[in-house]
Amino acid sequence: SEIVGVATTSGNQGDAISFVVAGSVPVLFSAPPATTENGKTVFVSTSSGLATLSAPSGSGQSIARIGKLFGANGIASTPTIILNIQPPTTIG
Repeated sequence: SEIVGVATTSGNQGDAISFVVAGSVPVLFSAPPATTENGKTVFVSTSSGLATLSAPSGSGQSIARIGKLFGANGIASTPTIILNIQPPTTIG
């Protein structure tokens, strides 16, 4: 599989969506990251639609780095990240 960007709109199968491929974009985390976590690598979560600061570690899961955390303030669950999308790798 390949990641080409981060969606900025939602939709159903067949719908047109907008996405960002470079620059900065807010992404959704399950909990607001702390300000001390700014600069950390951001991964695609195993939970649909979420980002995480912890790389997946289960056999058969994919690790997909999407950028660096930039706008965490400990309050918002949608901080800004600087995109740097890397090809996913699968854990054996």
